Amino acid sequence: MDCCSTAGEILADADLFYMGTADYDVYAEKLCSEISFSRPGFSRSEWPQMQMDFLQNHLYHTAYGQNVLEPEKKKHLALLIGKQEQKRGKD
Repeated sequence: MDCCSTAGEILADADLFYMGTADYDVYAEKLCSEISFSRPGFSRSEWPQMQMDFLQNHLYHTAYGQNVLEPEKKKHLALLIGKQEQKRGKD
């Protein structure tokens, strides 16, 4: 399916819907576990940076995603950045 079609945009946003919800941490942890299982060399210490990189580069396609999900996604990103900064300060 073409991601630039309306249906493709809706499906793309639906696939990553969780990033803009209060359930972000639950689904992010499940995704981390899945990555750990499928990539034997994966280290959990990589996970925070992977999340931040993905959230920073991801764009929602639909008006709903942009107006409703994006602000919440940005909150999750800010929390991740804050946690990493705190961690660096302790090191």
